[in-house]
Amino acid sequence: MICLMHDKIRKNVLCLLCMLASVPAYTQGILATVELLDKDAATSVFCAEGKGVSESDALENARINVLRKIIYDGVVDFNGGMPLVRIGTDTGQNPWLKNLFDGKVATYKTFLGGVELVGDFDRDASTYICKANVVVKHSFLKRQIDMQVNGAIENPSPEINYQRQASTHRWSVQ
Repeated sequence: MICLMHDKIRKNVLCLLCMLASVPAYTQGILATVELLDKDAATSVFCAEGKGVSESDALENARINVLRKIIYDGVVDFNGGMPLVRIGTDTGQNPWLKNLFDGKVATYKTFLGGVELVGDFDRDASTYICKANVVVKHSFLKRQIDMQVNGAIENPSPEINYQRQASTHRWSVQ
């Protein structure tokens, strides 16, 4: 009886390990440390860790980690530590978010500026590990998330009253 229980536990542990090993590499990096280094009105610079099978994959993973962290988890001293996606939003059902990192055209790159390696790459078995400074166009990203995900549509200029003309489907200044 005890041997059967040990076999069952061993089988469950092996199944769990197999499931964890099959998780895509880009999702494993979400827990990476991301820190805000600098911010102005339009862009921010973050320091993040990245992992990959090559040096370029590790740098790309650092870029993705920054975006995932600020979009879904929040980063200290950025956006009040809150994620850009409103808490309670069903992100799995939003097509824009689904295609942000995947799909035919991964649009996440439009929100990124440069990336700079900090120090050298570390090597762990078959994985390259790095720290990188990543520039994010945060005002553009926030505006897109507000429109595509959070449902907020801002008036392009608060000083001007825009009114849509139904007959021509154009905007006119009032």
